[in-house]
Amino acid sequence: LDNDDKSFLYELIDYAEVPVNLPRQNGGRAGVNADCKDKDMHRFELLKGQVLAGNNAKEIVNELKVLIVKLINDDRINRKQGQNLLTDLVSLGF
Repeated sequence: LDNDDKSFLYELIDYAEVPVNLPRQNGGRAGVNADCKDKDMHRFELLKGQVLAGNNAKEIVNELKVLIVKLINDDRINRKQGQNLLTDLVSLGF
């Protein structure tokens, strides 16, 4: 998507009050061009979505595992949730 389309999408999400984890722009609006306060969390959500959608590329799965451990250690995701995700990845053969 180009920047205009992204901007429209984020405005639509804000208007519809859809609960999603997106980086926030200055002024409280969602947006990609804004300085992302938590890029690791955004990347984690993106990778998790890709794996759930069926992308089982080794690089994607390995990056997701590293991010899960990093976010657990930084207390940015619940330890139990992170362990469950890692267990699910192992059960899927990753």
